[in-house]
Amino acid sequence: MPTQTKYTDVKGYATYYYYNGATTLPDVVPDFSRGRKILFVHGAGSNGHTWHRQIEAFGAQHSPIALDLPGHGRSAGVEGLRTVGDYADFVAAFLDALKIKSAVVLGHSMGGAIAMELGLRHAARVEALVLSCTAPKFNLTPDRIEGLRAITMG
Repeated sequence: MPTQTKYTDVKGYATYYYYNGATTLPDVVPDFSRGRKILFVHGAGSNGHTWHRQIEAFGAQHSPIALDLPGHGRSAGVEGLRTVGDYADFVAAFLDALKIKSAVVLGHSMGGAIAMELGLRHAARVEALVLSCTAPKFNLTPDRIEGLRAITMG
């Protein structure tokens, strides 16, 4: 099946996501009953489309999903959330919106830190973690963050 895209509301954010399966009406959650539910979490400054090849590859036997975090890609907001913990709580709320109790969570860079924090804060939601190029904490100076924000804002 081809990759589909859709929006759902999560904590007041229009949240864009990618999945593999049949299309559904706007307010109807897609069927995620095939194999394992696999949630892909992108890094800072990226978006869920980063995972399009993985969604296609896993889609035949599993239910892969990749979201655009707030302030990223096509999701609402021009700024991201304040902390990795805020993102972890957001991802848990995203799973709630899609009626998913638990999933295998793959995270890259900041997405890996979010996945680890999700596992700490919401352990029952995480079946397994797959982490790529990440750390549990990033040591970014305020001027580095401001420089990255300036680039993002154009």
